[in-house]
Amino acid sequence: MLNLVLGLLDLDLLGLEASLNRVVLDIVAMTGAGNLLNRILGLLG
Repeated sequence: MLNLVLGLLDLDLLGLEASLNRVVLDIVAMTGAGNLLNRILGLLG
């Protein structure tokens, strides 16, 4: 599992502006053969 917590975030992309106070992102990889993302997250964790 990868847990990413970001504080204040201001985005400006091609004229679209967004302000976020807090962003929490939890990424969980599924187990099984052929899951490249699972292997990468396993190396990071």
